[in-house]
Amino acid sequence: MEGGKLKDWLDGKRATAVWVEYDDYAGRVFAGSPADWLIQAVRHANTLGQAHKIVHTDVLTIDLTAPCLAHAPEAGSPLERARAAITDTAARAFGADVLDALAHKFAGDADLVLKIASPRDLLKRCGEGGEPSFDDLDELSSTLAGLLRTLADKPVAALFVTRGGTDAWTADEADACEPLFAAAHHYGWLAALGVEAALLEAGEGFQGIDLLMCAQAPAEALAATGRPRVGGGLPAAYWRGDAAPSVPAGALVYGVIPVDAEPERVVARCAALGA
Repeated sequence: MEGGKLKDWLDGKRATAVWVEYDDYAGRVFAGSPADWLIQAVRHANTLGQAHKIVHTDVLTIDLTAPCLAHAPEAGSPLERARAAITDTAARAFGADVLDALAHKFAGDADLVLKIASPRDLLKRCGEGGEPSFDDLDELSSTLAGLLRTLADKPVAALFVTRGGTDAWTADEADACEPLFAAAHHYGWLAALGVEAALLEAGEGFQGIDLLMCAQAPAEALAATGRPRVGGGLPAAYWRGDAAPSVPAGALVYGVIPVDAEPERVVARCAALGA
């Protein structure tokens, strides 16, 4: 990756950057929550482009695992279901087509970031009731790495692995995710990890990443200059009308517009951000 807004911010060549995720919100407000939102790639990309006229984020996120989970079979073990979802041909084509369409429309104007749910989250969403084994985490990580390999030649700025929940970040999980972050760096992408506030506050030892994203991150975390750098400051309450957060100058501001946010309020909040 030759530069890009996120890399320039990390390198001190850019004063600040704004990263707002809004695909679910755009699907409701701009597309009317169609049943085939994760099937019709051209409309999906066009809708994101239309919404971008209001949001003006510096970063556009392409969720690769959401369409995959929509194709997950009902039968099988959590690993079998998750692996089948990630390798689904139609789901993979959807993600690649959305990426291509956004690259054509926004080349040079916004960083394109590939978003995937963590192996642990994917197993949980496919029925895993307990703590996933390392073998299952590792195997699913290899499957995800294969998905990323198919997009290695695309104009991507970063890989964004999201990890939900408040359970501790385990050594097994870290080991399983490390090849994903290593693959991102091999392709010339930044590596980002999204976590909930509880993990950020616990000071978990996250390794191999450039950016740690948490919408609830407090001002002191955003101001810290160590690695990984933290982005955040725009919790859900901001989009629903709470006062503007305290964000230090030069921060990477990050948040996700709630799917049920009121459009008039979102317009006002984006204008207040200058995003």
